[in-house]
Amino acid sequence: MPLRQGIKKKAWINPPRGMVLDPIIPEKGLAMLYGARSVGKTRVAHGIGYAVASGTGFLRWQAPKPRRVLVIDGELRRPTCASG
Repeated sequence: MPLRQGIKKKAWINPPRGMVLDPIIPEKGLAMLYGARSVGKTRVAHGIGYAVASGTGFLRWQAPKPRRVLVIDGELRRPTCASG
């Protein structure tokens, strides 16, 4: 009897991913927010951050549990960043 004949293949079953903000941001996922100037990207980003940090909802999205959030603003000018 060949060696491989008695070995059963294991099925790779990945557990379902949890959601950071259901249904748009999965755990270990990436998201990008983009749009024209002055349309409210920063407000949406802060709303998403607050919802995730507090475990609540924002617009039609729900955060199942509170999580730590880090907001990095990459639009500040150099003198503004250096004056702190």
